[in-house]
Amino acid sequence: MTRCGLSPECFCPFPVLEKLFRMGSMEVVIRKYSEGDAAGFQQVVLESVEHISRWLSWCTPDYSIDDAASWVQSINLSGRLWLPPI
Repeated sequence: MTRCGLSPECFCPFPVLEKLFRMGSMEVVIRKYSEGDAAGFQQVVLESVEHISRWLSWCTPDYSIDDAASWVQSINLSGRLWLPPI
């Protein structure tokens, strides 16, 4: 078995696709991105341009839905839960 990386006690025979955590009265789900997440990711990037573009060169007013969809595809192909967009 392999360690999934989401919890020190968790040993999973398969990659984790979804994990539920409870934080007080709130539930948090960690899951892989889906194609439908690209529009929301693009929206967050565009809303953040003014605040973070000086540190993240890919965060520009021209960040497109195609850019976001490519990022979602690359993260899913990598098998990781997170990769910084390039």
